[in-house]
Amino acid sequence: MQSNKLLEVNNLSVHFETYDGTAKVLQDVTFSIDRNRWTGLVGETGCGKSVTAFSIIKLLPISAKVVGGNILFKGTDLIGESEKSLRRIRGSEISMIFQDPSVAINPSLKIGNQITETIKIHQNISRHMAKERAAEIMKLVGLKSYCLDQYAHELSGGMAQRVMIGLGLSCNPDLILADEPTSSLDVTVQKDILALMRRLSLEYQTALLLITHDLILVAQTCQEIVVMYAGQVVERGPSGIVLKKSAHPYTRALVRAIPMVEERREYLEELPGFVPNLLYRPAGCPFEPRCTLKIAGVCERENPKEKLVGDRHYVRCHL
Repeated sequence: MQSNKLLEVNNLSVHFETYDGTAKVLQDVTFSIDRNRWTGLVGETGCGKSVTAFSIIKLLPISAKVVGGNILFKGTDLIGESEKSLRRIRGSEISMIFQDPSVAINPSLKIGNQITETIKIHQNISRHMAKERAAEIMKLVGLKSYCLDQYAHELSGGMAQRVMIGLGLSCNPDLILADEPTSSLDVTVQKDILALMRRLSLEYQTALLLITHDLILVAQTCQEIVVMYAGQVVERGPSGIVLKKSAHPYTRALVRAIPMVEERREYLEELPGFVPNLLYRPAGCPFEPRCTLKIAGVCERENPKEKLVGDRHYVRCHL
């Protein structure tokens, strides 16, 4: 019987070598993604969300090194795969939608050439068939066929993001990694892009990891939530449970910072303090300096282990 787990990240640790020392950017990161489901990866800027995504497809900079854990995709550990094998997986089985399409799209090639080459390489079909498929993709993402003859600078932000979605879906991948896919777009275009992604992911039966700092966006689109802080997963589980019954003080603080129409508040709650410097990762819980519920003599000395506190609901906290 086929497992419903498409991707499993287990105790992943990634270090970066810098001029100032070793930065422990990811520490024992664990979560999974089910087939045909959306998972939201949330947290503050610099918490390790994008590094986690780049680790999955092994596109880390030369200064980074995976020092522990594994990443199982359809049961195969991607950490141990050769570059040749990974080139086959990238694009065809796992694709990525980048935060800034103007940077990700090659400015010197026409859009049609980029989509056609992607399809031709990964699906091993003729150029003529790849061109036909590229035209189909443009229609799917709501763009006219003339866009195939345009360059990236000739497209608006929304059009460029649609091209990125088309590139991501062009080879029918099982998993899409979307790194802040709508952050550079205005609100009305964001809504259209997300609706398009939802429709196409259902049509193609594609799972998606949505990387964002927007909890409201995750609540509206994702079935699962993974909350990161200082390179660690502090809470994960079904969206409704994590948002309504937040077990970690950091998740609770994020939820309280969301403006609610039904709650009249004079101001939004602010989380005091700063994320710790990962060059000098604290021995205990990394959230301890900012936590109002910390246990004296425990939280500053011992980093808590992940615990199951409900139905598929996990938290890393001494409380």
